[in-house]
Amino acid sequence: MTNDITIGAVWVSDAGGCPNTSFRKIRVADDLAQSLFDNNFQTIEGPEAPRMVVRALDRKLVFYLANDPISNNYQEKYGYDLSEAKYRVVSPKAANYVKSPDSLYKFEGYRVFQLRSRYVTAADIFAEDGTVDNSVAIEVFKCDIRNGVTRVINYEKNTDVSDTTYVPVIKVEGDDSGIRHSFEISQDAFAEGEEKRLVNYKNYYFVAVAYAHNNFAPFNAKRADSTQDLAYLESSKGAGGSPIAVVTGTPNPANGDMGTVLNAAYGDGVIIKRIEGAGNGANALTMSDSSENQAVFGVPAAGGGTLHQALQPTYKAGNGPVTVKVVDPVKLKPYDFELYLVSNDTTSQMKADSTSWKLVNLTTGDVIYSERNLQTANEQVIEDYGFSVAIGQAPRPSDSQDLRRNGMLYNDVIFSDPSNPWLAGVSDQEDRSYLNWIRSGNKTDTFRLCNFEDIKGDSAGQYYEKLLERYSTTLGTWAPWALAAKDSSTACGFGVARNGHSVALTALPSVDIVITKDKSKWTRSVVFEMNEEPLLAEGRVDKFSVRSHQSWNMDVDASGRPVYSTIEGDTGYSWFPGYAINQETGERLNIYFGEDSYLKVHNGDDMIWNPTSTILEGTGGNIAVVFGGKHYIYIENSRYDSGRAFVAAISHPSDFIRQARFNKMAWVGVPLLNYLTNAKLTSLNDGLIPNDVRISFKVSRPYTKYNTDINNNGTLRNNGFPLYYFSTKDIAPIKLADNANADKDALLDRIHAVPNPYYGYTGYELNRYDTRIKIINLPQRATVSVYSLDGTLVRRLEKDNANQSFVDWDIRNAKGLPIASGMYLIHVNAEGIGEKVIRWFGAMRPIDITNY
Repeated sequence: MTNDITIGAVWVSDAGGCPNTSFRKIRVADDLAQSLFDNNFQTIEGPEAPRMVVRALDRKLVFYLANDPISNNYQEKYGYDLSEAKYRVVSPKAANYVKSPDSLYKFEGYRVFQLRSRYVTAADIFAEDGTVDNSVAIEVFKCDIRNGVTRVINYEKNTDVSDTTYVPVIKVEGDDSGIRHSFEISQDAFAEGEEKRLVNYKNYYFVAVAYAHNNFAPFNAKRADSTQDLAYLESSKGAGGSPIAVVTGTPNPANGDMGTVLNAAYGDGVIIKRIEGAGNGANALTMSDSSENQAVFGVPAAGGGTLHQALQPTYKAGNGPVTVKVVDPVKLKPYDFELYLVSNDTTSQMKADSTSWKLVNLTTGDVIYSERNLQTANEQVIEDYGFSVAIGQAPRPSDSQDLRRNGMLYNDVIFSDPSNPWLAGVSDQEDRSYLNWIRSGNKTDTFRLCNFEDIKGDSAGQYYEKLLERYSTTLGTWAPWALAAKDSSTACGFGVARNGHSVALTALPSVDIVITKDKSKWTRSVVFEMNEEPLLAEGRVDKFSVRSHQSWNMDVDASGRPVYSTIEGDTGYSWFPGYAINQETGERLNIYFGEDSYLKVHNGDDMIWNPTSTILEGTGGNIAVVFGGKHYIYIENSRYDSGRAFVAAISHPSDFIRQARFNKMAWVGVPLLNYLTNAKLTSLNDGLIPNDVRISFKVSRPYTKYNTDINNNGTLRNNGFPLYYFSTKDIAPIKLADNANADKDALLDRIHAVPNPYYGYTGYELNRYDTRIKIINLPQRATVSVYSLDGTLVRRLEKDNANQSFVDWDIRNAKGLPIASGMYLIHVNAEGIGEKVIRWFGAMRPIDITNY
């Protein structure tokens, strides 16, 4: 049996000597030594720095971060995976003194710094006080796990004051936006003046570190031994204990391989096709024009008829339900892929902690699996393919009201003619205003005449009261049905949704609503009566009943006036000038609209969607709610069937079905004509609408099971869970050898030696003994031969690297000796392009090992 005996001596610099010894500094050192002893002489080391890869492009650099298997942060397991000791780094205080269950440091994020010069190392980044020394390093990128941890503070003892004085040092201000593994740099952080863009063929230096977090107990100076003073712990080494690497990036217009044509840029998305499933993972969806037309005009349905749905919709690049992003446009290959979400959950909902993904390369058969489940937002870089995949499960609106704007991802109103924003609306107000028709918030009200109570679901930020803010006249004019006022008192008149029909905000879909003069895209619509008093309404019908008026079937007389149906019983139908699309399911949706038949002067009795610009009439206590004739727009989250199912429910013998007929309502708008511009509609003959307008509401929807394969007897390939297809064929680069149209003369003209002339220094040198120039803008393969004027071969350099567009010449001959100053001829044989001779002059400097 043997015992290891460790003997150490504590030495403290700058502690002074008798009689002025600083025992405070000695005590600090003693505490550190004791902590090391208590931890079995195991140093506390943070997550190892990631490997940082750089892609040099024209005046920009693209980076991506990777953790190799030898790293203690492989797949970012540091502090999370307990299977190996390398992932478990404890806080000695938490483990030894407090016995806290929260004793492990856990990976939290990455930080990337630009260094002022190649002589700066990772050890030089932080000043003595623990903050970043911006004279030598500037932070240019950071990201961290979305977990609520933002500001991380360490506390350092200030012995110059007392033994109990601690100074807080803010180590990092996190964004709390999720881990990203790629980023782009286009500006020099150290550049002065207005022009800060990166310069081609100039070297820039960067270093990346990872950091971890543990805060088992917030620091308290009075309980310093049992609270956390070291919440932030960063990399001290690279993977496997190697030194942290300084990465050099040299932007260049050749994109690494002169003659290669790039068809994508960093950050570009791909076109995604949804095959099965639904949801968006908190991505704002926008269907392609072709898929939208499928939904609008319909596709043949099984058994006959027309189905108004894009069964397998494609989405515009970058606007699909999963994030597939170009990281390295040079590495893209012409492959086809399928992306499966794989869940162990047998229900239709996909729990984030039991769902992952797999990527199948249909061209090669290779399969790549996700490093993490969908619980944590994570960008996984697929290095060999040049893109990344980021998929995370998303909450529904009202699930997490303070997260991601309560599920609201994007909303906007776009006019095809921006000079004529003709559509406005009743902008929501607060408190006891008649215009308080959107009930986000958490207010209660005792007013008995009208119901001004807020509706739960959007209380934290009241985001849904502030939609469509591009124009003051559209702000707060649309809202979810679930948050719309339900008052039906005849004394109030601002009720927009029907009493007794509660719709959950969690069911809210993403929709695009298009109002257009193209009559082929108009929606067959039920028209609701909006007057609160049946005695004043045409046919004496209740509010939200189908209008008691002959239907308008799009017939117009010679004067452009509507011609109504003469068929008995054909009542309550009209045409809404537009359509709506559910972006998750690809369905065209039913649209209904209302009008108040008593408000004849405001077009409330003609069965045409033609609001006016009047909001209220009267003064003082005699105010009448007009709301443009109450031509409210209702979007129902049901596949377009001209409202037949809705009307059938009205007369259904089942009381339950009759009562549930409004339960699929999703969005409601209270439109007006623009009162600021005195906007007017056109005639029915001209399509009524002055110019097309698209209203978009994109909300967070979780991934879920959804069967869209209606035409194939329900045959599913992923059990109804999300399955997507995409291709990189159209965005893969075109190599010089495959580009018959390449202008080779122009490519030859771009090959140069830099600098030329050379006067003893370039900035490319690695040390004071080094001399160096570059021959730039070369293809993958090239031979560079340097000759003296008498034809003597001085040096020959070979290049065979598709990731670097230049070669370095150390300005030495084949024997490694410095050349003489003078004129030289550089012959370049660029494979696939041609040959070029460059005249180059160099003035060599004498070796100076002290004053360089």
